[in-house]
Amino acid sequence: TDSFLVPLACECVIGYTFWSLVHGLGPMIWFYPLNELDITGYELFVLVAFSPILFLLGENTQKFLSRTPVVNFFMLLMLVGAASFHASSTLSRLISLSIGVGAAFIVQTVTWWSGTQKERRIHFWGYTLGFVALLASRIWYVSMTPLWNDHKSNKVIVSLFTATIAAKLIFQQSEDAPQEEKQKKTKKDKSTYSPLVVSLGYGAVFFFLHALLGEVSIIPRYTVSGFPNTGPMPNPWGGLVLLGITLGLLLSFYTSIASQWMWSVIGFASGMGLMFLPTCNCLFFCLVPDNVSYVYMVCWLLSVKWLIIVLWLGLSAFLFQCRRRNITSCSLGRPPPSKNFPHLIWTFHFGYDNRGWPSLDRAAELLSNTGADVITLLESDASKPYLGNNDIAMWLGEKLGMYSDFGPSTRDHTWGSLRNLILSKYPIVNSTHHLLPSPEGELAPAISTTINISGSMVDFVVTHMGNDRDDLDRRQQAAKLSQLCSESRNPVVFLGYVTSSPGSRDYNKLTRDGRMKDIDPTDRDRWCEYIMYRDLIKLGYARISHGGLSDTELQMGRWRIPQGEHTDNFKLTTSDDKIPQSIRFNTVFGSHYVGHWYGGGHHFHMSTPKYFV
Repeated sequence: TDSFLVPLACECVIGYTFWSLVHGLGPMIWFYPLNELDITGYELFVLVAFSPILFLLGENTQKFLSRTPVVNFFMLLMLVGAASFHASSTLSRLISLSIGVGAAFIVQTVTWWSGTQKERRIHFWGYTLGFVALLASRIWYVSMTPLWNDHKSNKVIVSLFTATIAAKLIFQQSEDAPQEEKQKKTKKDKSTYSPLVVSLGYGAVFFFLHALLGEVSIIPRYTVSGFPNTGPMPNPWGGLVLLGITLGLLLSFYTSIASQWMWSVIGFASGMGLMFLPTCNCLFFCLVPDNVSYVYMVCWLLSVKWLIIVLWLGLSAFLFQCRRRNITSCSLGRPPPSKNFPHLIWTFHFGYDNRGWPSLDRAAELLSNTGADVITLLESDASKPYLGNNDIAMWLGEKLGMYSDFGPSTRDHTWGSLRNLILSKYPIVNSTHHLLPSPEGELAPAISTTINISGSMVDFVVTHMGNDRDDLDRRQQAAKLSQLCSESRNPVVFLGYVTSSPGSRDYNKLTRDGRMKDIDPTDRDRWCEYIMYRDLIKLGYARISHGGLSDTELQMGRWRIPQGEHTDNFKLTTSDDKIPQSIRFNTVFGSHYVGHWYGGGHHFHMSTPKYFV
């Protein structure tokens, strides 16, 4: 048993590191075109994933790469990739990580397709269990990959991987497999399997595992919708994804299932169900008499009830232990009842700073210091393989103790670079996700939501409009957004990335047709982020430098919800001497500052903060 468990444990650590390296490469490559908004050439680093193509160079190359000392050397290169988190620059980290990923694929190829049958089985299950372990650890880290989350976690995993390499060197088995086993394997491979078919099949499975099952929140986020019926939240329903993966692994012991036509029918029917199920009930109710549909509905509800009971009985023990990991069980922020509220807008840059390192912890501290009750983050959908498959809404919602609206689902748009999310200390009553007209460029989303602020309903419209070069997109998007603002029956705040200057066509469309007012019409030095409002009393306006966490500043506004007839504040002051303490912005960001702030950290700048009296 020890001769099996020790190698399996080592392979689990190697597999865990392999999958972590794969998850880390995409964001590092994407960093360059994201900042340049163009093809940069660094995209070629993705070719390291094709390093196993070296095995096509001939039998001598295969024998050389399969030698034990060579495999050990490539594992040391994997260690270099894992430790790249501590690199001094973005480029050196990308190079180190790419070397590690290329070496990892070679190690995987050698260990899976050489050696005895027992050795290959140990290697395969080690990588498989390592994948499951990574998913489980990402649940604990609230969707983040532990290896790339912070320096402390990285050091722990690198140390564990180093110990694993040392253990393999100590317990190294014989380099050469028995000749009979090799001949048997080679003969079987050549006579039974097509290398091309196997490669295509494995490539498809690998992409599916990485893109859709690389984190358990991805599939729930494909079904997300607006409040109050948001669909299954990642926590706890993402646990069902992990459960399904585990059950699938258990079924793999019964290889005869794959050749039974009934399983193919079940798989096909399941896929069709996922695609057409939302329309089945409506169609059924239209075709049958009312009484029959009523009976059907009752039976359906009863069956669902028992299904839910069975599922929850199995999950309750785990959820009881992990209830603090669930946002609905976390201590949500409950600000004291007040008719004054601050909010902010920030282009978040997907949770990566201007050097390509994760910025979530630093961003959470910044957002907490602002004291904002409502936060909208643009460029926030990191639920993509090239952005790390991270769920920023869930992470920040738990960290800050706020309600979160993920925004338009990952399924409903293209790149995700324009997507927005909302965080609120107050309950979100309802929200609608919109896909704005985008005939020329990137699909632009928006959220219109109603939030209950101390008993008063306030509407928010948040968006990231298309690029400035897509003129037709922005014209149609401005028309749709102005319609959403104009139709709002409650006090409304517009928080948007408009990509045009004050007084431009799209700006005027929002202020004229949308019946919105600019929080500070005197601020002419703006291009991206804008704050507009209607039926609120403005109290303050601030711009805070990004401090290297993003390429865009934070903008804040503070309002009072009027009671009945009201008059807005128009007198502007930059002195807070006569401003009540409850209305002032946090002095942790300094005091009024003229011009851009080029110093370190986060500071008020651009002639803010301003107060209105």
